[in-house]
Amino acid sequence: MEKIKVAITLPSFALGGAQRMVYELVRRLDKDSFEICVICFENSVAKHLEEGLRSDGIDIRHIGPFHKIRFEALRQMAAILDDFSPDVVHAHLGGSQAALPWCVIHRVPIVVTLHTTMPKALNPLVEKMARLDSHGKVIKLVAVSEETRYQAIRHFRCNSERILEVDNGIDLDEYFPSNSGGSAVFINVGTQNENKNQAMLLSAFQIVAGNHPDSRLILVGDGPEHDALLAASKGDSRIVLPGSVTNVAEWLSRANVYVQCSYREAMPMAVIEAMASGLPVITTNVGGVGDVVRDGREGLLIEPGSKGALVGAMERFFDAGFRSRMASSSLLRASCFSSSEMAKGYERIYLKAVRHS
Repeated sequence: MEKIKVAITLPSFALGGAQRMVYELVRRLDKDSFEICVICFENSVAKHLEEGLRSDGIDIRHIGPFHKIRFEALRQMAAILDDFSPDVVHAHLGGSQAALPWCVIHRVPIVVTLHTTMPKALNPLVEKMARLDSHGKVIKLVAVSEETRYQAIRHFRCNSERILEVDNGIDLDEYFPSNSGGSAVFINVGTQNENKNQAMLLSAFQIVAGNHPDSRLILVGDGPEHDALLAASKGDSRIVLPGSVTNVAEWLSRANVYVQCSYREAMPMAVIEAMASGLPVITTNVGGVGDVVRDGREGLLIEPGSKGALVGAMERFFDAGFRSRMASSSLLRASCFSSSEMAKGYERIYLKAVRHS
């Protein structure tokens, strides 16, 4: 049987949830049934992810680098797609804007994963095209959690079958339980920007640390807010900012509480990775987070932007018994979100898209 050719487009590989999801997906797709080409149009920051895929024999190509999709970016993208001649394109983030013109012209189905809530999930032009393609003949929209699927259905005011769902997943074998004992060690992993709101987490920790001088905070990642976070930490040795790292699982094992303060999320990979490490979670109740973290079981859900609620939640995790109970539930819950199941979900979508094209 001839392999189905899948072109996967995304800006680059970075230490972000969407990029990590693409990495896990590509690793798990059935290579006997699918031939894969990954196309990036920005410089990859997390080069270890790209190098890991290359070592597995994955064809990764670069255009640009471009920071905005203009004619030259579209031309170079089209040239690679002409050469690879995919049966289906799977687009992530700005990759949908870059690949959509070629897909429309050649009538090749494009699967677009919604990595955050609408309307932020899609470029306005891509959203307009998705509305025109109301039956999804070319553009297949996929949400990464049940809640974000419902939000997308409401946003598009469409039939429930228009928006598909494949939950994010990780390689559960890569993570190992941390030590939940001792004082509280809080950690966050992700791109450091205004949406992820690590600034509020750092500020909340400084309040909490006044009552618990043996507590610690680890902020893993890089981004536009990294230098400001370094400055705000004021040289406090209890606050660690290692930047972008390759060994996320090891850093998670050094902590015993995961904290996420985002204003927007779909289904954050970092939360699932933390739970696979046996960490209870404090997170803002946004997007599909509540589909993973159940309030009072795997962690605590708080309102976005509320530093007071965050401080109160962090204080509760200095109770070692409370922390341990939630850690056990968190580890068990993580087993529901594997990269193998995620890949099977997308394989079914690819096959159906190609049959109906």
